[in-house]
Amino acid sequence: MKSIIVTVVFLLSNFILAQEAAIQKDVKEALKIAKETSLYRANVNWTVLEKAVLEKAKYAKTHLDLKPALDYLLASLMDHHGMYIYDHNLIGNYKNPNEMKTEHTPEFLENVKFRAELLEGHIGYVRMRHLPMGDNVEMAKEIRFKVDSLIKKGANLWIVDLRYNLGGNMYPMLEGLAPILGNGNLGGTVNKDEMIDAQWEIKEGHFYYNNIQMVPLNNETFEDQNYNVAVLISNHTASSGEVVATAFHGRRNTKFFGEHTRGMITNNAWQVISDKFISNIATGYFTDRNGTVFKEFIHPNEIIEFKVENDRSKDEAVVKASTWLKGL
Repeated sequence: MKSIIVTVVFLLSNFILAQEAAIQKDVKEALKIAKETSLYRANVNWTVLEKAVLEKAKYAKTHLDLKPALDYLLASLMDHHGMYIYDHNLIGNYKNPNEMKTEHTPEFLENVKFRAELLEGHIGYVRMRHLPMGDNVEMAKEIRFKVDSLIKKGANLWIVDLRYNLGGNMYPMLEGLAPILGNGNLGGTVNKDEMIDAQWEIKEGHFYYNNIQMVPLNNETFEDQNYNVAVLISNHTASSGEVVATAFHGRRNTKFFGEHTRGMITNNAWQVISDKFISNIATGYFTDRNGTVFKEFIHPNEIIEFKVENDRSKDEAVVKASTWLKGL
């Protein structure tokens, strides 16, 4: 009996040691990836940073225990869009202390629904909320169906409202909004040296990322109309919401109303370090179709404070956008 207990203890000890060794190996790999690919890698002393991160990770028994070390890594890089994930748990992030405070809670914004309606008989209004990861075809199909329905009802001017868009999944957003964007180059991402990393475009009414169609949606009725578009943005417009804003930026007869965006304007590279452990750090900036690179925010052409107003006729940004569109 005693020998069995000793054997069990021995095996358990070996398992724990192997697990801890694997965790240390993963931390070193996270550091290696950050050192080689982080958008902000030139801004830190890597000898000092590596030593500090490994010291903070030294006693980690599980991947969840790595949070102080990984938080410190991202804070040192000042990467407020990057993150580390383990088994769907956020175990590394950095919140910018200068991030603008707002009266609108994440819970409030989460409950905002996608909306599409016709204003004044010919202005298509689309409130494009944030979208989760999931069935891209179904999500894009819902957006496209509503947009196509407004076109059939006579929409020939457009307001795209991104003020409530916290980000998430860019692919169904851009596929669904393709009839409004129209065919052509939308921009993409660049690395720290402002060399093109990825290109976004609409071809025959479909969104392509580096020449790959991202959502296989049928749209036999697509017609490239070169619509006039007003885009509404706010301090809540973030991440993939800013991708959509970038896709419209620099477009002919397109004007932005509202507040500057949140500033999560980086491309993040999703890399699997080990089973269930993901690095998702900033590696590039967004750039519009004309080569304008965004390193802080996307700014409006006309500043209008964001106020929640469910009555479209009393929403200052919607009213001013409508007036501008009708005056073209």
